[in-house]
Amino acid sequence: MSSSNEINDKQQDMVSLIGSDNVKHAISRENAMLSSTLKSIASGKFADNKDSIELPSISGPVIEKVIEYMNFKGKLLREGREGEDTEETAEKFENFNIPTELSLDVLLAADYLNI
Repeated sequence: MSSSNEINDKQQDMVSLIGSDNVKHAISRENAMLSSTLKSIASGKFADNKDSIELPSISGPVIEKVIEYMNFKGKLLREGREGEDTEETAEKFENFNIPTELSLDVLLAADYLNI
């Protein structure tokens, strides 16, 4: 059974990204900080709430794809395999599907978030 301190630590390790649909999308703080934009927003002196970041120009489905990519990239970094040109990494990335209708929005969001 988890103690309340462990639960609080896990909650503090998470950040909510809130898009134009006002739905909270959870991501680990470690993976969220892979984005220099999110890192700047979260650490800025005018940040109201360090546990949630509003991105009103990005839709929920796009945020979900961005989170999926940041989780993938974070896993590669933790495994020390970012930048490796392995078949396994390429195969995993090939399974990262972006619906055609979201592709431009995901590209714009990735550029804005600098990921």
